[in-house]
Amino acid sequence: MLTLDLGCGVKRECDVNLDINSNVNPDIVSDLNYLPFKHQSFSLVNFNNSLEHVKNPSIPISEARRVLIKKGIISIKFPNHFSLVTFFRFIKRKPYLHISKTDIFYDKHWSYLSIPKLIILFIRDNFMPFKIVPELEYLTRALLRSRISPSQVRAMRIIYTLCPYFNPDATLFGYKR
Repeated sequence: MLTLDLGCGVKRECDVNLDINSNVNPDIVSDLNYLPFKHQSFSLVNFNNSLEHVKNPSIPISEARRVLIKKGIISIKFPNHFSLVTFFRFIKRKPYLHISKTDIFYDKHWSYLSIPKLIILFIRDNFMPFKIVPELEYLTRALLRSRISPSQVRAMRIIYTLCPYFNPDATLFGYKR
């Protein structure tokens, strides 16, 4: 069967690449809220850092369920907005915990995703989450860019090892029941 990359950005090595931005030359230009495909057309649907750019993430997840075959796999790579790294970066930039409309980090994302929130959306849409893969290279880059002490870096690595939910970027996998 076929694989579908939703919100592909730059074209990837999937069978069908879909994006709302025609400048990146996707195979199909469309919104994530309506997928112009027949029911049960794909065996894998991949969201690669695209789900946080829609106002209601449950709609694209429902559409992905519609186009997936039974036992088809859904993969969602997303920024975990409630991670420790994000929190430390936020504190350094906003000492009084004030979010303004002009904050570059927050104004591009409509949905603030976390692993527990996505698991709830998966279960609601009859997906079975089976794997969470933390993105180690993103964590390493974020730690190198931030100006935190070596002891804070060690503490974050220990916490990350014990609980990968705190990672700033993760991929959640599930299959359609």
